[in-house]
Amino acid sequence: IGRYREIIEPDIAIVTNAAEGHLEGFGSLQAVVDEKLALAAGVAVALVGTHPPSLAEGARARGAAEVLTVDIEHGDVRPERMTVEEDGRATLTIDGRTFTLPVLGRHQAGNALFAWAVARVLALDLDAAARALSAVRIPGGRGELVRVGSLTIINDCYNANPASFRAVIDLVRRIRGRRRVVFVAGSMLELGPAADRMHREIAEALVALDPDLLAVVGAFVPAIAPWAGTLGGRLLQAPDAPTLAPLLAGRLVGDELVVLKASRGMALERILPAITRHAAESAEA
Repeated sequence: IGRYREIIEPDIAIVTNAAEGHLEGFGSLQAVVDEKLALAAGVAVALVGTHPPSLAEGARARGAAEVLTVDIEHGDVRPERMTVEEDGRATLTIDGRTFTLPVLGRHQAGNALFAWAVARVLALDLDAAARALSAVRIPGGRGELVRVGSLTIINDCYNANPASFRAVIDLVRRIRGRRRVVFVAGSMLELGPAADRMHREIAEALVALDPDLLAVVGAFVPAIAPWAGTLGGRLLQAPDAPTLAPLLAGRLVGDELVVLKASRGMALERILPAITRHAAESAEA
């Protein structure tokens, strides 16, 4: 990032957070923090998250002229009010403007705040910013909502680390209502020596979610083993997505909330054709 910073010479640097991802290459969370903060060296304005709290201090230490924290609850830039609707979308009021994001999850509201902070720093039209955020579209696989008949799928399998897994678990807890929940979990890659521990921790969080069906592939197969007896028939296991797809499709009733979450290398979206085809056939029956 430091090399790219020299080429780009940014005036504004954004570091949303630093979480336990890419540890295989960097070795520690602090090394990830240091790499990301290289972007803030000498910039006019650094916009940083609060996880970890050291981001702001680190940006100042690297010569950022002005450092603003951005956080839903405790940031220099924060909404006056925020609610998460029953469908998972966040409604924010900030600088006197109220808008609802068309994307799912509290974590996406945090991302929207960074866009708002940039608009504020650049003295852009905030009414236009509110309109743009209320119509924002994100690429597929990043919390993408897919509906087939009465089946609802959250396709969040572009990438994964412990923090993003916990974010989608929180989202499901908020929006599940009385629907059957089917959670499909695939490996989190590039976690280095901590991978086994982190998979076990997320496996425990998934069990605590109490899904009606938990399907796991890759590293989550050994990680879920301590809870296999507790889950019983609510657990499906397979080595990879293509093997899991027909097993999972056969267990769907057709009105579930299905979540797909894994790192990019797992290509978990390969499950989608089987479950959407099954849902479409069920809807026609």
